[in-house]
Amino acid sequence: MQTQTLQASLRGGTGKGSARKLRSEGLIPAVAYGAAGETASLALDPQQLRELRRSSLGWNMPVSIDVDGGDNIPLALLRDVQKHPISRALLHADFLRVDPADEVVIRVQLRLEGKAPGAELGGLINQPNRELLVSCKPADIPATIVIDISGLEINDRLLLSEVPMPKGCRAVFKHDGTAVSCMGRRGGGLDDEDGEESEELAEGEEAEEAAEE
Repeated sequence: MQTQTLQASLRGGTGKGSARKLRSEGLIPAVAYGAAGETASLALDPQQLRELRRSSLGWNMPVSIDVDGGDNIPLALLRDVQKHPISRALLHADFLRVDPADEVVIRVQLRLEGKAPGAELGGLINQPNRELLVSCKPADIPATIVIDISGLEINDRLLLSEVPMPKGCRAVFKHDGTAVSCMGRRGGGLDDEDGEESEELAEGEEAEEAAEE
């Protein structure tokens, strides 16, 4: 299982004043909770989270946290990051302790792969869902879920329930929906039936003009 180790220290103070003091020192407050353990109040360098974001699994990467002045956390997942609304600076982080034998629910990016025949004929690829909730063990967390669109013709669609799941993963959703579709008309013009109707109208107009002459 891929993991990344973070360095943190146990913090005693709480509240806005304590948080401001930490940030003035270049640190941010964080908490770790869950897995039948007590909530741990931590302080860490936000640069570690930026590096975590650039890892192969992004913020879904399982981490271990070495805690100076407290008990180390063998395995955890980043659950939430608060950012400043303007500067986007990292302000606070929440970690969930996890058991390697238990499944966790995470959001995984859906990535399209291949060329859809329908798109080459003028159809438009539409991807209303960019992420999918997935349940799996920490060791099975995928970087992305690949959707092969090389079989999509015009007016075809693939449902979330039809997306192939990586080994050890299962999709989690309350209501099935479209993962990706190819919508439009062949060549961006009229279909065959409309074409026939158009020809009939043209013939009728020519007959009317000849009668008037």
